[in-house]
Amino acid sequence: MRDTELTPLESIVGLLIPPVRREEVLGDLRERNSSAQKYLLDAMRTVPYVVVSQVRRTMDLRVVGLEALALYISFLCGPWHGRGSVLRGSPIVLLILVPVGVTLAMLRLLDAYAKPGNPTQIRLIARTGTAIGIAFAVEGALWLNGSALALPRTGLLSGGILALFLLPMVRGAVIQGEGGQTAPAKPVGAIALQEIPERMKKLNEQVRRRNRLGAISCLMVIAGFARFFFLFTSTLERIGVCLTVIASGYMLYQLFLARPRSAPKHVRDYAERATVYRAELVRQRDFHRGSQFWLRLIVFAPSALVFYLGVAVAHQDAALAMVAITLFFVVLGMVAIPLNSRAAQAYQREIDRLDVAERAGQEMS
Repeated sequence: MRDTELTPLESIVGLLIPPVRREEVLGDLRERNSSAQKYLLDAMRTVPYVVVSQVRRTMDLRVVGLEALALYISFLCGPWHGRGSVLRGSPIVLLILVPVGVTLAMLRLLDAYAKPGNPTQIRLIARTGTAIGIAFAVEGALWLNGSALALPRTGLLSGGILALFLLPMVRGAVIQGEGGQTAPAKPVGAIALQEIPERMKKLNEQVRRRNRLGAISCLMVIAGFARFFFLFTSTLERIGVCLTVIASGYMLYQLFLARPRSAPKHVRDYAERATVYRAELVRQRDFHRGSQFWLRLIVFAPSALVFYLGVAVAHQDAALAMVAITLFFVVLGMVAIPLNSRAAQAYQREIDRLDVAERAGQEMS
């Protein structure tokens, strides 16, 4: 159904339907109803069902669980940064459920109304910012009504800022782990050698996006922890800061080594391009498995544990928040293992398809 064929009522109803289902649902509503009144009543019954159905289709429980954990940790840390002892003897752990619940619900709706395909990092940040902004609006309404459910303002602000940083990382990590950085899967042997230049171009663009995100994250960690070195005075805290900065620098070094390499301009033969493409796939596959991945995990794990242990020992009021943050990073590290494994497997499948195509080309020649 083309937009020029829509009546004003259909245009309004169409705005309420997720884009993926819009044309189909509008067509069904038009076929079932002969008058505007019947159309409106039918739409009021149908649209909520379609929205809920699309939410269920786009909802990944793994993502929801990680988002909930990241949000809870973010808002739990916020009051500690802003109000010191508010965590002690306070129902703050319950008040956090309001912004966490609102943000999660809005993310589900935003995902349902999003266009199909893997979102860019900018879109992930935009969705996260929109969801957190709506949670802020709900908290603002609670403040105006003097509700006891309102989270302290300083904690809400600092927690929201931290969540705006953590959530896109978590959501982007899951997408990367699902193999979103490679071209769409095809049956084995379906790659034509003529497709290789375009596929390599897409691969390089996706790897560059991954590296930019990783580099920005590492630089933010380095800048933030360098500040902590001067704010915190205990030896254990400062050792943790130094270890974290070193670990982030090592991650930057790995990202630099894993930067994409385009085929030399003088390479014109498809067979030679296939060799270059295969070498690049092997490099990216190895980035997500084996010694490179495990070294990243081993370097980061103790640095975070030492730092948060130092903060918990030096600041008793922050012990609960530090335990929660430590648990979050432990869970994130455990999730990183299967996600990176799936990413490596996606690259390996592309290598296998390329090998089949090369063998087929050799047999034909």
